[in-house]
Amino acid sequence: MKRACFALFITLLSAGVGPAAAERHTIMKFTPEQLEQFSRAYNRAPRVYLDPALKARKSSVNLLPYLKYTPAERDQGACGNCWQWAGTGCMEISHTVQNGVKDRLSVQYLNSCAFSVIVKPCCDGGWLDDVATFYALNRFAIPWSNPNAYWQDGDASCDTDCASIATTPRYEISSSIAETIPTQGVIGGMENIMNVLDQNKPVFFAFFLANEADWDAFFDFWDNKTERSGNRVPASSAINVRLSARMQPYALYLLTRTN
Repeated sequence: MKRACFALFITLLSAGVGPAAAERHTIMKFTPEQLEQFSRAYNRAPRVYLDPALKARKSSVNLLPYLKYTPAERDQGACGNCWQWAGTGCMEISHTVQNGVKDRLSVQYLNSCAFSVIVKPCCDGGWLDDVATFYALNRFAIPWSNPNAYWQDGDASCDTDCASIATTPRYEISSSIAETIPTQGVIGGMENIMNVLDQNKPVFFAFFLANEADWDAFFDFWDNKTERSGNRVPASSAINVRLSARMQPYALYLLTRTN
């Protein structure tokens, strides 16, 4: 199983803090040092291959059929690990496309075992590079259906021990890398995103909001408006973004693109 997930970083939105405390789902809050770390990871990542033959080839493409998708089960709850859900979703799509295996992969395994592999605490904020590093070192992923591998930390309890999760059966991973889609300082950044999706490759997308008022506006849109209402979130108006059952407003994987 060779796995690559492609990162893009939209600069129209600035680094963020969380929404009102009444919101059920957490928003990751980062220090300036952490944001600088993410920026360095983005800049040092290899650039993704852009296929010139696919330029303007399709009017639309949908990667959702490659994902074993049950919306009610893709709920991170109060655990601040949206980056794990988004990165795991990328892996699931890549596994289907590359190997013809459409299976749920365990987010709980990554959340419970990240500390022992990459020193990342349970339910802690992170980035796509953390997912890629974990699996580059761990060398395998496990199905959601393994004993004790289903999602259990929605209450942020972090009481599922890594050793309690069955690691057989498993999917061996030959390589795990994060690649960057050029979108900053280039002409045709949106076309680059579309090109990657046209290659049936999933895209990890993260966005940042500046303050609580901006998050309140986002949740008002998400809770009360439709995608075609005309009130659009900045930096996402040109892409049809499918969220994981409204649980991941920070780190998303893009499943559908439209012109």
